[in-house]
Amino acid sequence: MVRAGRFLWVQKANIHNLAIQRDSSRHIQSVSASHDGYRKFGAIHTRQVSTRPGGKPGWLIQDDILPVDGIPTSLKHAVRLVWLLPDGEWEVVGRSFRLVSPAGIIHLDFSTSGIDEQTAGLEIYRAGESLTATRASNPTWGWHSPTYGVREPALAVHFQANGTLPMQLTTRWRLPK
Repeated sequence: MVRAGRFLWVQKANIHNLAIQRDSSRHIQSVSASHDGYRKFGAIHTRQVSTRPGGKPGWLIQDDILPVDGIPTSLKHAVRLVWLLPDGEWEVVGRSFRLVSPAGIIHLDFSTSGIDEQTAGLEIYRAGESLTATRASNPTWGWHSPTYGVREPALAVHFQANGTLPMQLTTRWRLPK
């Protein structure tokens, strides 16, 4: 989208292919949709959010970055997946992020396909500062705004990589019972 003022955006992304799957009891099992907000880069983003198998608490979130015309490309694209979490005690182990919450430990596990593995990395930001990265941070990363004009520190978990389309990023959220 293109910013046209403080609160105005034009050339808005359009949602496509919204689908909801339910089980026999009519409980939602998954929701998926795509949008064309990255069309100018030759990509379409599709996300599917599913409950974890076996009734385990959490979600499985699959992000697919696909070529607009459906034909795989050799052009490299940089992708960044960002999750904003409450501030707290945390650790990173490989491609897993763990946050200690009052209810227990929250796990985010990342997996990929179509990604150049040497470029993949997990970085954490808080209150505009990098906690793990060697590259420069953005002063807007790692903040939560509960209401207009108020900001509080939060943890911004960034998973970033380079690759060719199609790419797939999967985040498995494991929540405490």
